[in-house]
Amino acid sequence: MSSFLRFAGIAAFIVSLGLAVQALSYVPDVKIPVPCGTDAISKVIIKLVVDGGLEVKLRALLALKTIAEIKIALAVITGLFRGCAADLLKIGAGVVAETEATTSIVACFSAIITLFVKIFLQLSVKFGITAVVDLCAEIDVVIRECLVNLEVCIAGVLALIVKACLYITVSVLAHLKLDLCADVLAHAGMSA
Repeated sequence: MSSFLRFAGIAAFIVSLGLAVQALSYVPDVKIPVPCGTDAISKVIIKLVVDGGLEVKLRALLALKTIAEIKIALAVITGLFRGCAADLLKIGAGVVAETEATTSIVACFSAIITLFVKIFLQLSVKFGITAVVDLCAEIDVVIRECLVNLEVCIAGVLALIVKACLYITVSVLAHLKLDLCADVLAHAGMSA
């Protein structure tokens, strides 16, 4: 009886992951917009997106053939996010960002999250969910750091990012074991 329940649970998980991948195939191609502000926060995020070539690096993951290659590429991406989180922490609270700059930061981060999830769901189909879940652990930590530090800099920005992430839910993040990001975004109001 217990082996049947385990099998049924695994089957349900695989079916739900398949549905998530299928649903994300309807997501329009995501482009990461560059923040338009001249404030310190916008400059840090521009450094992540433009100077770091984040979108190109994320999209390049799909062309890689082995998990070892993906781990190496993810180490670079993780370093970019770690640097962004550290720079945001140095800025701290009390920065006044114009409405237009805040809007562009929200659009940028919602696109980053959407593109990240879309790519990792595609990688899970290619390499298997177990391999991808292992890859997501460290990137989960640094993206969460960025989100938390961004919220410190601009109070209320997480709620705006959640509203802008139209195609992502907490359950999709949980499937990829992005538990830390899911927790932060759920507290900001992301739907299950």
